[in-house]
Amino acid sequence: MALLSVIIPFGLSKERSYIEERVVKKAKYFQSDENIEFIFVEGYSSKDHELKNFIQTNHHIYLKDMDQKAFSQGRCRNLGASYAHSNVLLFLDVDCYISLDNFEKILKLIQIKNISQNINALIVLPVVYLSKEANEKLKQYDDKFWDILIQEDLFTAKNTWVKFFSPSSTSSIVINKHQFLRLGGNDENFIGHGYEDFDLFARILKTCVSFEKMPANLSYDARNWNFFDFKGFRSWFSLLGYEACFYGIYMYHFYHVEPNQNAYMQNKDKNHQLFYKHLKNIKKHDLKPLQVFKAKGEKVLMLFKDQNYDFKDISVYVGETIYKNISDFFIAKELKYKLLLDFLQQEKITKIFLDASIKEEIDGIDYCD
Repeated sequence: MALLSVIIPFGLSKERSYIEERVVKKAKYFQSDENIEFIFVEGYSSKDHELKNFIQTNHHIYLKDMDQKAFSQGRCRNLGASYAHSNVLLFLDVDCYISLDNFEKILKLIQIKNISQNINALIVLPVVYLSKEANEKLKQYDDKFWDILIQEDLFTAKNTWVKFFSPSSTSSIVINKHQFLRLGGNDENFIGHGYEDFDLFARILKTCVSFEKMPANLSYDARNWNFFDFKGFRSWFSLLGYEACFYGIYMYHFYHVEPNQNAYMQNKDKNHQLFYKHLKNIKKHDLKPLQVFKAKGEKVLMLFKDQNYDFKDISVYVGETIYKNISDFFIAKELKYKLLLDFLQQEKITKIFLDASIKEEIDGIDYCD
């Protein structure tokens, strides 16, 4: 089993021809082996292509989300996570670059932190956003020099290559696969560009990390990553990325134009408001778990009597779980089997978990087809 599954979402359009070029470069540059598997996940595309064969010919995994009507990074990431073979995930956007040297460091940290077993362990990558000029200038150098060239420009503040720096990339996180699926992954109510990564990152921090102090006014948005007060959600998000900086691990985001192709940008304001709504209710904001691919389509009924249960961890591997009290199927203290069977058919239940305390009450049903 690989130490790490890297999930790369993409969707093609005529307006963004550079995306296909970057997918091709990544499929050529990276090598799936015993340490890392690369999973390319295609969402909605409005352009025909032959990338599936090219990706598979280069020994990577190709997946296609056939249900997308508009491109969704979050849905692609969720699909890739469900099919990943490794117990550790990293999400890498097609516009972003991580050097092979930094991948080696990440693999070592995964083992040192034991992320495959420690579900609360994380690696958050800082990201350097490159200027338009940097896209061309870097081609003049061997890619083995890119890390040093960009970091030297960042540290000296020359800004020859650097547009701006973010101490935390909320979309590129190294995380335990079980934890990601258990948390419900990316909220698929975010359609198009923006904020699905912020929403997920807030839930990850809430679940995985204890903080001695939280920033003032969590809902405040500084609108950039250059702040001097511990205020707002960006200051909270920024805390974990500095660890990777100390190891010299950076991710780089290549410049690109942002046309509103296929209405990708038009929901940004709606996504913004949805994120704020969730952030204000962060203590209670939760999603249903996602499932591994073998459990996709499975629907489990948990019947209980006196005590409800939380099967969130198990749900990842057995299917979506519905909880019902057995009393819901009783009328005048008598179990109505037809009422129960109609519910199973209506909800398309494929498995039933029974509380041991109610087994005798439904012994008349040996199995449900």
